[in-house]
Amino acid sequence: MAKIPLTPLGGLLIVAAFKLGQMTPTVAIASNPEPPSPSEPPVHHIVLIKLQPDISPEQIEQTIEDNRRLISAIPGVLEVSLGPKARDDREVHFKDYDLGLYVKLSKNADLDIYGPHPNHQEFLARNRSKIANIRVIDFYGE
Repeated sequence: MAKIPLTPLGGLLIVAAFKLGQMTPTVAIASNPEPPSPSEPPVHHIVLIKLQPDISPEQIEQTIEDNRRLISAIPGVLEVSLGPKARDDREVHFKDYDLGLYVKLSKNADLDIYGPHPNHQEFLARNRSKIANIRVIDFYGE
């Protein structure tokens, strides 16, 4: 079993998970492990990205790497992931996107930091020409 260094907060979460009867703790790794405000749930920011038709697999991989490097370092970002669409074979699935971006922020006000942050602006500048369309969903959750 690999050892994962834990922050004091992470250790408390793992102890709590064992006390609740879970056999194996779940560990989420984030660049900015700020705990959410106890009075406000975290905000989940989802972006569906439709790419230009002539984008190569190498360009897609560079976009994913840009995201990993830039977006995860923005204050308030707890988790971030960008990747290709996994499925669209059911009627309920959105079909008109190529990449999905997920960002978990510690609170709603962090969206006001995230948007204009230099790292976000650099990500957009580096990748804007690859994007045909985006749709954004923000919601509260755990």
